[in-house]
Amino acid sequence: YQQAKYFLNSGKKVLFSGTPCQISGLKAFLRNTNQDNLLTVEVIYEGVPSPLYIRKYEQSLKKKFGALIESIDYRYKGHSFLGHHKWDFEIMRTTVMMNDNKKKVIEKDRWFNPFWYIWLKHLMSRPSYYECLFTTTERTADISLGDLWGVHIYCPELYGKNGGPSLAIANTEKGKSVLKKAEGSMYGHELRFEDALRYQGPMRKHIEMNPKREQFMQDLKSEMDIEDINRKWADKPLLKL
Repeated sequence: YQQAKYFLNSGKKVLFSGTPCQISGLKAFLRNTNQDNLLTVEVIYEGVPSPLYIRKYEQSLKKKFGALIESIDYRYKGHSFLGHHKWDFEIMRTTVMMNDNKKKVIEKDRWFNPFWYIWLKHLMSRPSYYECLFTTTERTADISLGDLWGVHIYCPELYGKNGGPSLAIANTEKGKSVLKKAEGSMYGHELRFEDALRYQGPMRKHIEMNPKREQFMQDLKSEMDIEDINRKWADKPLLKL
């Protein structure tokens, strides 16, 4: 926030991207600072998982490989070790730095990844996201970016092309001007806001707490290792998958 304020006071242009609450915090921090050169872009998302799950996951990797996690990419954009195109599957990619300075890469497809099954059931989201005040149609940012849910219905020509269709919403005149200038480098078309909103749950209401969340968190805080937690709480992939 301080850096953004410094650059704005220096007459430079600033692009700030983050979650809706982070952008709201920035606006509150800047207060009387001239924001003509500020462009804010928010991501539409449902929440953040408990870091305790990742710590347990790391403990398991340390026990197995004797090393800690270097990085985790929840939506890996490169080609997977299976040879699939980057958009064929949603890949979670974990990189572990071994003692011999070699890297161990672990890739898990979404539908074979216990993390996703537990996450989708809203069992391990942080408490604040079950009562988030920013899940409304009134947005603070100039531009909102998110996945284009319902693409197969509203934009069938974009579906199944491995292009990763996205939704871009201009909330202000500044946002509208920027998207207008970027039209030449993007492919797509306008969508009625009502249609886009239909499949954008985080823009209508906050997520509901799973009644079993407390029980899950107790297990997460217990001596259970990540394998036991996954066996207990994650669904098994369908035979078809």
